[in-house]
Amino acid sequence: TADRAVDPDVYEMFLRGLHHLHKFTEKDALESRRFFQQAIEADPDFAQAHAGLAGAYIVYSIVGNLPARDFYPPAQEAAQRALELDPSLGVAHTVLGFVELYFNWDWDAAEQEFNRALEMGPNDGDALHGMSSVLIINGRLDEAVELVKRARKFDPYSYLRNLPVWANLVVARRYQEATTEIEQWRAFSDNHQVGWYWLLSMYYDQGRHEEAMAELRHSSTGFDPESRTVMEKAYSESGIQAAFLVCAERVAGLSQREYIDPLSVARYYALAGDTDRTFLWLEKTYEARVPAIHLLAMPAFDPYRSDPRFRDLMGRIGIPESSWD
Repeated sequence: TADRAVDPDVYEMFLRGLHHLHKFTEKDALESRRFFQQAIEADPDFAQAHAGLAGAYIVYSIVGNLPARDFYPPAQEAAQRALELDPSLGVAHTVLGFVELYFNWDWDAAEQEFNRALEMGPNDGDALHGMSSVLIINGRLDEAVELVKRARKFDPYSYLRNLPVWANLVVARRYQEATTEIEQWRAFSDNHQVGWYWLLSMYYDQGRHEEAMAELRHSSTGFDPESRTVMEKAYSESGIQAAFLVCAERVAGLSQREYIDPLSVARYYALAGDTDRTFLWLEKTYEARVPAIHLLAMPAFDPYRSDPRFRDLMGRIGIPESSWD
């Protein structure tokens, strides 16, 4: 139960797990899992540690370099065990909501779990974020923005609370607001590359190709010098879509050696105007059970929504056809 005594050393392991979990990196997700598992080994009935372990699996499914679908079954098992031990534990409902959202694609079940979490903790930022994704799936884009803004109020200087605001603003096509938000964060953090993922497709959609190219340069800082040279040459000779194609092929090539989120590859091909390879990678996205499937609502995919293949994909995922019309 919630008021059961926990050994201070075990609770220390749990707190260390939370510390690493909130850093939201691949390395820290693995470290958080290790601490939560240690806490569970020492106290198998510690519900919060089971919920933390479930959260570690969910975070790793997002930031890790292994297929996301591998991490949902253990996440679901850990969350359900937490609820068996303490049905009033809101965070366990939140994590279960993400399993339903990201893996089972059961929007109603996800909404139910997030609502339960919010009944127990109305200011649960993760539950608000999860619920906003359900709203995007159902085409309620402005409401989705308001939920993540509400979540941010309780931790306004957290990158992880600002990132969903930018994403949801871009998905809602509220471009000026998104630009202002990201530029303010860049000034605050003194990091002028942050937010490139969202500015990139937004600038392209607005026809602001030079600004889109500046963001593409931020995205390719990890490329080898030869790839960057080829990308610049493609841009100068043939324009922004040619540069997107170089990026797409570079990232697709990397996927032969390591796990790459196929939705990101699909987005580059979509921006490059390569229809067939866009759908090839969207199919890989479907097969991989990629987290954040609601980001199919991104403007990069607007030119493809009338294609029967896109309609078919939405139908198989279970996204209402009218959601993003």
